[in-house]
Amino acid sequence: MARECPRIGDALESLTGVLFFTSGAFKVEPRTTADISGEVIPSYALLGTVVTMDDGLSVLQDAYVIIRGDRIVAIQQAEPPGVPIVDCEGLIFPGLIDAHNHAVWNILDLIPFNRTFNDRSEWRAHPLYADFQTQYYAMRNYGGSDAQTSNAYKLAEVRALCAGTTMIQSTNCNGPAYDYFAHQGIGIGNAERFPSRVFDSVFPLNETQAFWTQKRGEYWERFVIHLSEGINAGALQEFYTWRDWGMLDGRTTILHGVPYGPSEWTQMAAAGASLVWAPASNWYLYAASPNIPQALAAGVNVAIAPDWTESGCRDMLAEMKYGYALNVSLWGGMLTAEDFALFATRNAAQAMGLHERTGKLAPGFQADCLVIPGDPQSPYDALLAADPADVRLTVVSGRPMYGDQELMTQFPFLESMEEIEICGREKMLAVQVDAFAIPASDKAMSLVISELEEAYGHALPRVCAFLGPYYCSAAGADDLAHAGGPSLSVWPNPSRGSATLKLGGLGGGPARLEIYDGRGGIVRGLLAGTRGAADRLAVWDGRDEAGRRVASGVYFVRLDGGTRASGAKIQLIR
Repeated sequence: MARECPRIGDALESLTGVLFFTSGAFKVEPRTTADISGEVIPSYALLGTVVTMDDGLSVLQDAYVIIRGDRIVAIQQAEPPGVPIVDCEGLIFPGLIDAHNHAVWNILDLIPFNRTFNDRSEWRAHPLYADFQTQYYAMRNYGGSDAQTSNAYKLAEVRALCAGTTMIQSTNCNGPAYDYFAHQGIGIGNAERFPSRVFDSVFPLNETQAFWTQKRGEYWERFVIHLSEGINAGALQEFYTWRDWGMLDGRTTILHGVPYGPSEWTQMAAAGASLVWAPASNWYLYAASPNIPQALAAGVNVAIAPDWTESGCRDMLAEMKYGYALNVSLWGGMLTAEDFALFATRNAAQAMGLHERTGKLAPGFQADCLVIPGDPQSPYDALLAADPADVRLTVVSGRPMYGDQELMTQFPFLESMEEIEICGREKMLAVQVDAFAIPASDKAMSLVISELEEAYGHALPRVCAFLGPYYCSAAGADDLAHAGGPSLSVWPNPSRGSATLKLGGLGGGPARLEIYDGRGGIVRGLLAGTRGAADRLAVWDGRDEAGRRVASGVYFVRLDGGTRASGAKIQLIR
């Protein structure tokens, strides 16, 4: 049986690996399937239009991506002899790289704030955030001792897979203190996993300058840091503190950087530092965004990522759409679909220090692939338009893990596949891997979801909706899948004047639906009183209580079902 990871009791004739020293113990660490002698994943080829994302942005029609183990061994337009061929009938991209996320938190939807903030200390001090944390930890600890942690990781990674993501920046896992996090989920990777030399920090300035001076002298290739989350002077000063500590160099990747202007971009570009843009989260929390065209003009490497589901989008495809809409609203569409494809692939690999092994399709690179339908003449537009239901195949390190049934069934080495449906389309998951080092790696997703739903039902207070992995984003990008309580979705979003709001889970109880502006003021009340139907539609025409058209921007929707509430945001573009 083909396996991705060796198990205790396996007999191997030879093993190539890295001798890894930690806490006084030497151990051999097989890093990838290429480190295990023999073909763990049989060689095969994908046929389609290959969108390489290489330096020349080559697009090769009717080309073959030949995969052996976890690597691409060749890309060619001549049919390879003696290799099974799977005709994808689509565009073959590198897998998307989520360069900023907190995967274990992504079991819950938006925190229903009804205002924006000046910096992250403000929203973290908000009473609703405290209630959210109580709910989250009650859910994660349901069953005792963080019993739902593995389920939470697996759900987050499956949702990412469905949107073509093959790598996530998530948490440190170098050293024995991080072993638990290093082996979570189904193994689509967090960017920090060995052999990467990536060190991330959510609160880098909580450490001392001496701490970072020591780190600077170690072997790290990237310091991925949350910095300048907000719009005030304090948020901006964080950049200068990091610089004055002598840490601003080519190893710095800044997550957020909301208030930066020409001076900061120039300094970042000169140092070779990168930025990871989280458009939805920044706009939801601060009604602001770093000026991305300005950053690019200065020469800053820019990637894009969702942050987390409590304030950002659910997946990379949705985040790219949100960023593009913001680009149209703020900068008149200066950023192109090609820019967004780069943000999510090659630029993200550069930001994570992984550009020598992922981020593009090339011989010797990891076989991380995303297949979608689309016109070969405009592949980047196709990527920007794609939804999880459109994704025909996601391949992680050579292993197909999600896709259309007619494609997934052509890989005979896949086992324990599950059938799922997204937006009326039949899909298959292959996420039950045989890996002893990954907790619950062989657990079916149906069981993961049922256990999390049970945990959600017992976690109080009920602040955020439970966020399942599957949804019909083509019909409504904000559909919620949760057990009990009201649900709220908005379509289209962004909206150019009128938005339809789908309300669910109301039963016959009292309900109130209100639109708020970024300062927390009520713009419009759309629903009040008792409703007898479980599901209803409401329409907001982009006007306030006086019938005046409101300005472009982000507005907050709150559906209060009496004892429970749900929230969403509307990006209004005039």
